[in-house]
Amino acid sequence: LSGYQALWYARIRKLDSDFNRTQRQRKVIAAVVEKAKGMGVSELISTAKAVAPYVETTLSEGDFWSLVFSLVSCVTKNGADMNELLVSAQLPFEDTWWYSSEWDGSSISLNLDENRALLYSLLYEEAEEEVTEADE
Repeated sequence: LSGYQALWYARIRKLDSDFNRTQRQRKVIAAVVEKAKGMGVSELISTAKAVAPYVETTLSEGDFWSLVFSLVSCVTKNGADMNELLVSAQLPFEDTWWYSSEWDGSSISLNLDENRALLYSLLYEEAEEEVTEADE
């Protein structure tokens, strides 16, 4: 896909649900990361410089570039498997929400405690397991 096609694919709203739209966004980001894996450090940095003017963020410019250099380090790390470094998930998690009409419209309700526990497990417990396995 071209950049324009990828943007259109990721942002279309009329096709299906918001959950499917965010899944498409995750697919596009995963494809970008996959392509970045084959780039060298200088190519990654020049790509970041070319893209930066089109990025809107609340990060300061210094924090933005610090994040870029951290990501470049992760992508180019010898022997690193990007699939292990990146985590992707739908929030709220599947089977933890339901449609409701509490406020005179279409909305969702969710089990906040279950989502909090699942997110914590995804972000921290898997990382703790990897550290423990490395120590053994």
